[in-house]
Amino acid sequence: MALEKKFSEFFNRTDLTTNNAFQIVGCDLTNPSDAEQNQRSPITQILRSGRNLSDLVNVSTAVTNLGATSASTANALMRRDANGVVNAAGLNIDGATQPTLNIGATAAFNFGIATGNNQFFSGTVNGDTCIRATNTARQLLFGVGSGNAQFAILNTVVQSNITHRFGYAGTNRMPFLNGTSDLTGNANYTVNGTGALTITGLFTSAGANFTASVNITTTNQALNLGSSQAVTVAKSSGISSFFNGTVANDGVLRVDNTGARLFIGVGATTAQQIISNTQIITNVPVNSVANINVTATDQSYNLGSSQMVTLSKVTTLNSFFNTTVADDGVLRVDNTSARLFIGVGATTAQQIISNTQVGFNVPIKLPTTGGTPAALDYYEQTTFDVQMSAPDGVTYTYNVLVSRIGKVVTLSIPFLNVVATANIFFDSTIPLPVRFRCASGFETYIVQIVNNNLVLSTGVLEVSGGAFGGYIKVLTQGSAPFTASQPATIYATSVSYLTT
Repeated sequence: MALEKKFSEFFNRTDLTTNNAFQIVGCDLTNPSDAEQNQRSPITQILRSGRNLSDLVNVSTAVTNLGATSASTANALMRRDANGVVNAAGLNIDGATQPTLNIGATAAFNFGIATGNNQFFSGTVNGDTCIRATNTARQLLFGVGSGNAQFAILNTVVQSNITHRFGYAGTNRMPFLNGTSDLTGNANYTVNGTGALTITGLFTSAGANFTASVNITTTNQALNLGSSQAVTVAKSSGISSFFNGTVANDGVLRVDNTGARLFIGVGATTAQQIISNTQIITNVPVNSVANINVTATDQSYNLGSSQMVTLSKVTTLNSFFNTTVADDGVLRVDNTSARLFIGVGATTAQQIISNTQVGFNVPIKLPTTGGTPAALDYYEQTTFDVQMSAPDGVTYTYNVLVSRIGKVVTLSIPFLNVVATANIFFDSTIPLPVRFRCASGFETYIVQIVNNNLVLSTGVLEVSGGAFGGYIKVLTQGSAPFTASQPATIYATSVSYLTT
């Protein structure tokens, strides 16, 4: 008991907090049982204020339990095993300012509680719990097992290596952040097992690229592009939905802004079709395998933005042309300097209509009464100067009128009066063109002339034919020349003959 008293006196010394030289080398116990019962209690007295467990470098390894409430080592509050691992029954880290558990020689890992603003991380406030790895070149890993970590936080990336399952009710629902930034899901947004997205509510996007079909199943069944004055792609849900006259299940493509246009096309340059509030402009040929029905008020199909070509149905009297009435059909070129070509094939048009004439490049057939229509393949009317040499020895400009319908040529000669100076006849010096000549030989006709002292008599008109013909001659009766020193006169007349 004397030793116990001396220990007791020594432990009550106040200089133990600063005396590092105190060491128990050994002692003899006169009452081992009492010592065994109290072998742990002195340790709690050795750890006085300001000392660390590391100060117990010379304490026997048998003394490994701190704060035991009984002789059992398992009942210790803190115990070090044979490998040097310290096990604690409970650990509280208290501190008025940023209490922190630091792991690593340089506090590489922190677990702590912020007691003020911007502690551990920017933006933290009092009461925030923080887990931090201070080395920005390394990862903060979370996981279960010993394989790859399920979750990794890098300095600039958060990486997940597993499939996420969220706790909101329902299956196949697409997660999203609600108005309070909570991750949730809704029955209006679901994703099936193949990744197909189904949205049964309003879908708004600043831009979307789709590589598969997009099915819209909402009530109005419309895809709107733009928040106002939208472009709408829709399926009509009822009568006159989106446009007048639509019925349920009709397809609709509409631009709400009546001052804008709808461009439809292929490629990235000129649109093939442009639709405005008042017209449809097509920049490429239109090939139709079915009827095209135009049901606008004026019932017109216009080609070109100005000086148009119009295909229309007349709705009022004198519409498009004078004398038209309702339900007449109209094909019109607005530009009076242009022509309207009508035909079959891709070369010469069969019919060409200008502001002053209608031209045909192929024969036409006109109706007959009781006969068979023949092809009318030629019509021409023109004047031609044949340069008439007269009996007075002078050559005159002599314009004849030639008309040809089919193979029938009508030759009209003008009046010509001279005084003969010799016994000769009238003879042209320039032949008629081949198309106006008779087939061959001479065609002889009776004409009125004046000869022999102003005597009106019957004369002869000859028109030569063939390749070297085409000349016109006027002679007196019996094919004789005019009488010298007498009037020689041709009266205007017309004759007809056949050409080849």
